[in-house]
Amino acid sequence: MTRFLPVFAMLGAILLWSTAAPFTKLALGYVGVWEVIVFRIAMAAAFMWAVVLIAFGLINLRKVGPWPFVMGILEPGLVTTFIVIGIAHTSAVNGAVVWGILPVTQPILARLVLKEPLQLPVLIGAVFAVGGAALLFSTKQADGTGTLFGDAMLVLAVLSAAGNQLLARRVAQKQRNPLVVTACQMVTATVIAAVLFAATAGESAAGFANVTLPVFALLCYLVVTTAGPFMLYNYSLQHLPVGAISLFAPLAGPLGALWAGLVLGDVVSPIAPMPIGLTTSPRTSPAHSAPSGPASGANRLIAPTGRCWRD
Repeated sequence: MTRFLPVFAMLGAILLWSTAAPFTKLALGYVGVWEVIVFRIAMAAAFMWAVVLIAFGLINLRKVGPWPFVMGILEPGLVTTFIVIGIAHTSAVNGAVVWGILPVTQPILARLVLKEPLQLPVLIGAVFAVGGAALLFSTKQADGTGTLFGDAMLVLAVLSAAGNQLLARRVAQKQRNPLVVTACQMVTATVIAAVLFAATAGESAAGFANVTLPVFALLCYLVVTTAGPFMLYNYSLQHLPVGAISLFAPLAGPLGALWAGLVLGDVVSPIAPMPIGLTTSPRTSPAHSAPSGPASGANRLIAPTGRCWRD
């Protein structure tokens, strides 16, 4: 059973990520764009470091190394920024389905950078995934709910995530603790978000003026969709190759479309079910996503792995 924990962890991460776009769109009706970005990332950083300190006490950052902090610049720093800006200018459905691009970029990049083997099912699934995402983009622009600028921001988010995934896989192969890695990511992501917020001070009209208790609860849930998925994602990267990890991304499309309909009342055009079906075609069965790392480490979600963080 522990052999499939990385698969279940990725499914949990995707489930949380799929709710991020529609609930972010909902929050933007009450809070400014940059306030949402800073709150999500800064509170996620505070939460993750509280968990790390409770679980492990003080840690030696020299043992952690610089790369988890670099990861935070790419994701969630730039990724969250591009996503929130994109969602403010396009459909929440597009914000979920855009991740169907990852399956076509990651197997090739993983082969070039990490020397991971290319698998035919992964390549075939990637073609369907990207085709489905492109078709949905075109239908949402045609019905007026999507914009070229917003979709471009979403694509930039995916490209940033693609670079981070390669780096995260290399870090994970060194058996680093996913809790500590995620906490370090959130630190540099907070710095990026704070700098961008300061640079755009005064541009946001909403601010926190309209934050009521329900809106605050909504913002807290967005913190969960920031910290939780990354912790599960970093854990899965210890045991699954990049090509297999990327195949989970299109699953966020139909789930995100469902949430967008329930939360925002987004209308999906009659042709939309076709691309949504295409993006789910490269399903990640346990047979194709079996952990590539040591099986004995598959259940180490919380326990430190490799070096001692407190030495």
